Amino acid sequence: MRVYTEMADVDHPDWTETRDEIAEELSTPWVDISLDTRIGFDADRPVAFGQIYCTGSGETALRAYAFGGVTPEYRGRGLGRELLAWQVTRARAKLDAIDSPLPRQVTAYAPDGNSRIPLFEHAGLPAVRYALRMRRMLSEPIPALDLPVGLRFAEWTPDRDEEARQVKNEAFRDHWGSQPSPPELWQHLIGGPAGRRDLSLLAVDESGAIAGLVLQEAVTEDWERQGFSSSYMQIIAVLRPWRRQGVAPALMSRTLQASKDAGLEAVALDVDAQSPSGALALYEGMGFWVTERDQTHQLEY
Repeated sequence: MRVYTEMADVDHPDWTETRDEIAEELSTPWVDISLDTRIGFDADRPVAFGQIYCTGSGETALRAYAFGGVTPEYRGRGLGRELLAWQVTRARAKLDAIDSPLPRQVTAYAPDGNSRIPLFEHAGLPAVRYALRMRRMLSEPIPALDLPVGLRFAEWTPDRDEEARQVKNEAFRDHWGSQPSPPELWQHLIGGPAGRRDLSLLAVDESGAIAGLVLQEAVTEDWERQGFSSSYMQIIAVLRPWRRQGVAPALMSRTLQASKDAGLEAVALDVDAQSPSGALALYEGMGFWVTERDQTHQLEY
């Protein structure tokens, strides 16, 4: 926890991984703590942490994620290089153990200007994509938008979780780098300590089938760092037959209002900077603005 907090103070001061989030990530079935994590110490003080995360599934590629880093005070001493070398080696070992003809990818993330970026490049993980973090203050007017004829809003109740997973997977098939969420990962995503079904929403057709959704979470531990309370739109998904008919803005409008009614002050989301879907323009039109940019680095073989 200390390593993450000290890194966050420099790398992304307005948020950090919480103790509950870290504990949940380490308890998932696709992380073997003894093999997939490393901690670097100076005497009895932790100063570096690395983790490999790989679900072992995918439709177009198999991917392992490298998370972690070195506290600012100990950067520039070679610890990050050694940690990343171990991560790449461990990630490739996990990927190579999977019996599949799919291409393999080792993926890591860093905000612009982060000290790990040169290490990624040197280790053969070039920057392949950019993501934008966006924010909207709820003090600004929220437009009241309606769904198109044939759809209605519906609460996101636990009995809709599996159908929502399938809708998300189908809607994201044409998104860059996206792989289907298996059931275990989906429950990890929506059932975590920050999950807020009450701030999330579904759009359903006349038969009751889900046509689109917005999934939100609220990490209360970040509010003091930010200086305001907020929610985060984790997923905005609309099935292809309903795209470009105003479904996404209507869902966003209603969930923005739900966050405001809950007493929150802002909403954040992330968007692929190079997405051809027009998502960036949509979000800007809904009052969001860019606050930071992250780089996606990837080794593919």
